[in-house]
Amino acid sequence: MSRTKRNWKTRSLTALLAVLIVGVGVMPVGLRACDDATYVVAKQKWPLEFYPLLLAWQPGVGDPKAFESAVRQDWLTPQVNLYPLAFNMSEPVRLAQDRQLLADIGIAGYPLVVVVDQAGQTLARFQTLAEARLRLRPPSTQPEVVSYGMHRIELERPADRIAILFDPQAQALEQDEPAADAESPTNETFTPTSDRTEPAQPALVPSRRRAEQWAKSIAGQPLAGTSKTELIDLRNPGAGQALVAELKLRPLPVCVLGNPDGQVVEAFDRVPTPEEIAKMVLSPVRDRLVRTLAEPEVAFTILFVYGGSLEANVQSLAAVQQAARQAGELRKIRIPVIEADPADPREECLMRQVGYTSGQEQPIIVPVLGQGKAMNPMTGPIGSDDVLDAIQLAFWACGCSTVPRDIGRDLLLGAGGGPWKPFDSPMAIALHKSDPAAGMVVDELSREMALASFGVDPKMWLWVGLAAVGGLGLIGLLAFRVAASADRRRTQATAQQ
Repeated sequence: MSRTKRNWKTRSLTALLAVLIVGVGVMPVGLRACDDATYVVAKQKWPLEFYPLLLAWQPGVGDPKAFESAVRQDWLTPQVNLYPLAFNMSEPVRLAQDRQLLADIGIAGYPLVVVVDQAGQTLARFQTLAEARLRLRPPSTQPEVVSYGMHRIELERPADRIAILFDPQAQALEQDEPAADAESPTNETFTPTSDRTEPAQPALVPSRRRAEQWAKSIAGQPLAGTSKTELIDLRNPGAGQALVAELKLRPLPVCVLGNPDGQVVEAFDRVPTPEEIAKMVLSPVRDRLVRTLAEPEVAFTILFVYGGSLEANVQSLAAVQQAARQAGELRKIRIPVIEADPADPREECLMRQVGYTSGQEQPIIVPVLGQGKAMNPMTGPIGSDDVLDAIQLAFWACGCSTVPRDIGRDLLLGAGGGPWKPFDSPMAIALHKSDPAAGMVVDELSREMALASFGVDPKMWLWVGLAAVGGLGLIGLLAFRVAASADRRRTQATAQQ
């Protein structure tokens, strides 16, 4: 091989390695993996979880117009995660998940068909007699899915009787709605009846009369192998009280505030007033949370709920403030601490959301991210290292891969309603008269310990990897040059001989 060709080859390989090293070095600029902290992603990208405020009503019991008027408030903006909706329970609730949610919290339309065994235990319940006959057909004559996600039912035990519960004050449809097509699509969201356009106002009859009609139909055409029926007045159940209690049924109207997990936060046996609805969402502490989280320099905030023990409050508050200060200094961000007194009646709804139990001695500490997502609360004697461990997840480098539901649940928050009158809190007065550092030992974390726990820059490992690749590339280049030089010397020696 000639010297010119060898030099050309050496220069080509050298240039290729140089381009490769430079390309790897600049790769993070254009193709960088997600390295945003969780608190940044929570603030900028995570959607709100909504709290449904559900009014279940029926003609004769409940006024949807009064409910609609009550929720028309200036503070109920799209940024408030309250979703008011109404269900007309005289009409079948079509979506399976809605039926299950309503059943879990004891809400039903009347009359209601319940299949009962000999021991008085419930085997199945149906919104209408037509639905009961449809879903209890034998497998040979009925497909598995019959309508709108409704599945055919096989009873676990023989039926003894059919209980028909009715509300003497309610009105029911004169005719059962026909079953929908089995291939009709389902939906995973609430579909309030008030949002659907009806072609005409359906004819109504008293709920008691409709129940009697169903009982007569079952006597002529047995249901689930029995023609025995039992009529139960929901407002005066008598011997049917055990069944009503088992199903947790309540007369309409019912208005419930649920959390994103479907659990009831508040319940009313009437349409709540505008003031009661506002109290579910607005309070001085929640107003501060919303306004503080909206500040651009705030990463997240820590909610500190007083317990009944002054000593525990003093120690825990000092630890929380110290941890927030250390984390803020390391990250060059601000982590405010917001104090809440559970004795303030305006904070009742918020206290239920964070898991406060009346009379508990220990305080509750809740880190709150994004637009109001509460991380798992901490309680008991708390040191600053405990707080740092708890908020470590908020600084996780790959926030885009974090599942919001794994972090916690959104609080029901709204801003406005002020100016707020101060609440004369004896605990707050005693707490701030005390020296938080007096008579106690606070865990003093060094900068090195804090960095070891959560303060290491997540980009550091990326640059370490790039440096290693670049170093290996340089070593390979030097080895290649050394080998090429040795080859050149051997060639020259051979030529001279």
